[in-house]
Amino acid sequence: MCAAAAQLGLAAAHNLATARPAQAWALALAGQPDSARAVAQRLVAGPDTKQRPVGQQLLAALAASPNLAAPARPVVGNVLLAKAQQAEPRPAQATKLYQQLLATAPFNEKAVLAAARFYATQRRPSDAYEALRLGLVENPASLPLEQAFVLAAADAGLAELAQPALEQLRPRLDPAAYANLLAQFAARRAAHAAAMADFSADAAPPVLRP
Repeated sequence: MCAAAAQLGLAAAHNLATARPAQAWALALAGQPDSARAVAQRLVAGPDTKQRPVGQQLLAALAASPNLAAPARPVVGNVLLAKAQQAEPRPAQATKLYQQLLATAPFNEKAVLAAARFYATQRRPSDAYEALRLGLVENPASLPLEQAFVLAAADAGLAELAQPALEQLRPRLDPAAYANLLAQFAARRAAHAAAMADFSADAAPPVLRP
């Protein structure tokens, strides 16, 4: 686990988009084995032969023990998340902390969900959508992130971008849960359309009558 811990530190210190081996271990240690497995499989199948052994090692570790997260080991981003949540009554400060959190620990599912929720309460649906999109790039198998992403897309007026995620969620949710998600999605999509219609009506110039 020492090597894994070192990888976790590397994941926190570098851009995860260019540090996939570190990202894979970070996901595993953050309690996200499905996403870690998906990233490891991409490493094994990818063109970089130097990264393949890392992916193979992690896949073997996950096969032996699916939950590599140690309860006593702090997850990267949790300390910063606590600070961001405490700062929420001061939106400007909280925004900076959540931005820092998304930049350093986008694989932390709890942190991404909290950031998206904060942006939603601040009526910043596009920022909530972007936070969840980034989270899914780093944590592609997260069911909570994917569900939140679908609803955030509707809130942001980007419902068409949620269609692939909806299709991916269909086999992962039981019929009742999927139907409930579709109902929420439709309601939020309609609410956004109504809000945009009201805005357009308010912005229209008055009609001058002779």
